[in-house]
Amino acid sequence: MKNIGFILAFIFLFAGCTGKQVKESQPSIVYPNTTPTAPKEKTEEIIDVVSLQKYLRMDYPKEKLGYSEKKFNTCEVGFGYSNTQNCRQMYSITIHYQVKCRQSEGTISTILTDADLTPVESANVKWNLKNVQGLSSTDSSGYGQIQTVSSQSQRHQRLRLAIGENFLYIKASDITKVVTPKDWCP
Repeated sequence: MKNIGFILAFIFLFAGCTGKQVKESQPSIVYPNTTPTAPKEKTEEIIDVVSLQKYLRMDYPKEKLGYSEKKFNTCEVGFGYSNTQNCRQMYSITIHYQVKCRQSEGTISTILTDADLTPVESANVKWNLKNVQGLSSTDSSGYGQIQTVSSQSQRHQRLRLAIGENFLYIKASDITKVVTPKDWCP
């Protein structure tokens, strides 16, 4: 009996070693002309929005306050869009606004005039629409401009303007001159 146990143990040991040797000595399979490749990166379009808006005749003077948009086909305009790939309809959007703050606080009994308002000048403005966002700035008269492109109209979306910790919301198509409280004043 002892011999059978010894023989079985020897067979299992030998089979285990043989299996291991066979496994190590198997040739690896090489397929010609196949090399691993990294997944293709999606190339980001770099759009020249300023030139695009000039081409679409949307380069309005800053005093023409308000919202404007034009729909265009990306394959027909260039300015960073391919003329053969990923053709789609987009919206070119321009928003001209002016930000002024009032020096008074609370309710007043007189109508505010331009003399009662101070331009919020040279301010960095963070803006958000539904699916687009960016940075703008105001000039010495408080005028600012947003130029962007979007896959959908933003006319009826809320526009968020933020200067520092202060912010406001207004429907994009309604923005023209914005009068803010005293804490927005420089």
